[in-house]
Amino acid sequence: MKKSLFAVMMLPAVALTSVTSHASTASLKCISYDVVDGWTGEDTHARVVLTAKVASNDELQDAAISGAYISDVRDLRADEGYKPRSPRYFGMNRFSLLEDAWCNFTPILPKKLSAQSKGKKFTGYVQVSCESGNQPTIGLFCSIE
Repeated sequence: MKKSLFAVMMLPAVALTSVTSHASTASLKCISYDVVDGWTGEDTHARVVLTAKVASNDELQDAAISGAYISDVRDLRADEGYKPRSPRYFGMNRFSLLEDAWCNFTPILPKKLSAQSKGKKFTGYVQVSCESGNQPTIGLFCSIE
């Protein structure tokens, strides 16, 4: 009887936790400032698009690159030891990488990502490293939707 009562009492708490955690996940969408010459199995001339669900300031879920490149889809974590040298990246997190068959993509986004206002634009970056060498860092217009 005690186990049944405990299970019944815990049910609303579990349901509430799952609803609140799902409701707090916002969508991130970033689009490159410029059109980029990329590769998706053939040459492309398109913008780079980064999409993800923001689980927290240091965790992105279902992150992916599309447009000029097409990456895998995966969950990313911020690099805790990241210490930017360039002032451009101060106050930002560098996330683990996405990849395709030829390139690695490293998103760099504000540390307080989950505090960004919905619809307000902010700056992000993607560093690209390919088999043919490093590419210029891509500047992104980002927003939380």
